[in-house]
Amino acid sequence: MSKVLENSILFASMIFLVGCAGAKQTYKITDVTKESTIILRNNGSQQNVSYILISGEGNIDGEAEISLILDDKPYKTERISGNAKFSWNGDWYSEDAKIEYKPSSVKGGDLNLEYQFK
Repeated sequence: MSKVLENSILFASMIFLVGCAGAKQTYKITDVTKESTIILRNNGSQQNVSYILISGEGNIDGEAEISLILDDKPYKTERISGNAKFSWNGDWYSEDAKIEYKPSSVKGGDLNLEYQFK
């Protein structure tokens, strides 16, 4: 096999794998003192979703609970306060994901979500 053909196949394979991974997206909870329902959506870069990665990071002055909802029930839940950091992943077969955020004594702070559909 010629070196040019070999390199072309390698390059095409790398582009295919990067395309299959789906792009990382972010969501900022703008007011951590208020309860909110968040819908995370696949940006369309990934078709046939079968996996999801969600991570959260921020600083919460108080306590809150955040849940990934599946079939109208909490599927994964974290209690967060102070320097908050969590990560969820698992099988997922939908183009969107519902998150419920419930503060219970939050005076301020920030919380950012990073997510990826694969």
